[in-house]
Amino acid sequence: MSDIKTVIGNNIVLFRKAKKLTQQALADVVNTTESYLGHVERGQRIPSLRMLCNIASALEVSPAELLNLSFDPHSLELRKLISTLSGKNIESIRFINEVTDAYLKSIETQQR
Repeated sequence: MSDIKTVIGNNIVLFRKAKKLTQQALADVVNTTESYLGHVERGQRIPSLRMLCNIASALEVSPAELLNLSFDPHSLELRKLISTLSGKNIESIRFINEVTDAYLKSIETQQR
């Protein structure tokens, strides 16, 4: 079983990089130091519950997602896709869905 400090740290890194934030940028948002955040990300320190919630809020995830032992990277990619499509009109979303379906079908056909 993974050490919870390592799990939290790895998940913070994953979500931080997905948002294209540096350690310093995230540290500034949650009002801590880059050094402290680095220790948390490396699993050397465990954040307080308040800090965990602040980090989660800054990364736009739930605190539970930072504690998730079996985080699926696919869900992060889906979250990014949903964020990209958010606010787009329905016609654009349908078009992107059709293009994606056609692309995936062509890959499956090529792999056979």
